[in-house]
Order: sequence, then C-alpha cells, then structure tokens
Amino acid sequence: MFGAGESHRHFNITQMHDLTVTPGKISAKEASKMAGIKPGDVDVFQPYDAFTIAVLLQLEISASANGEKAGAFVAAGNLAPGGSLPAMTSGGGLSYCHPARSVFC
Repeated sequence: MFGAGESHRHFNITQMHDLTVTPGKISAKEASKMAGIKPGDVDVFQPYDAFTIAVLLQLEISASANGEKAGAFVAAGNLAPGGSLPAMTSGGGLSYCHPARSVFC
C-alpha cells in the first residue's frame, strides 16, 4: 500500500495564524485514501520529527492516537518499541539528519 498527499497553507512560519494548525490534516487524509487504509491499519509511525510538537501534531491529525490526546498517547508508551504504534524506529531526526551542533565563539 502506498499513498501520498500534499497541502500548503503558508510560505513561512510567520504567516501561520495558529502554530498548532497544520495543513497535514488534508495531506494525511489524501494519503490514507490513496493507500486505502485507516489510522488503525498503521503498524509503524515514521513522522518527520524536526520539532517535538511536530510529532504530536502529526499524531493528532492522522488520528493515529485513536482519539486520545497525543501527549497522553505518547506518555502511555505507545510510541516505544513494543508499544501499540512504534515510532521513529531509526532513532528519529536527531540520529540521522539533525545532529546537535555546538558553536563556540
């Protein structure tokens, strides 16, 4: 199964009226429809985790938290290995594409 979706609401973060509203709700719906799946059909969650809030927003818009608030869903261990929805199994962005940097002047 494969599905993709794309949606844009702003060009720059300064144009966002609400930082907790993301056009991902539209693209998630499009991708799920294309793939012919529902949130309950997803076995592994691989969100783009450049910011902590991004994972929470993606959980809520994709309905993968099964109606729970994303924070409570994560706190219950659902994204951990062996949880109901293992996530970022590669270690997430900090492990492979967003290394922490130290700058000394």
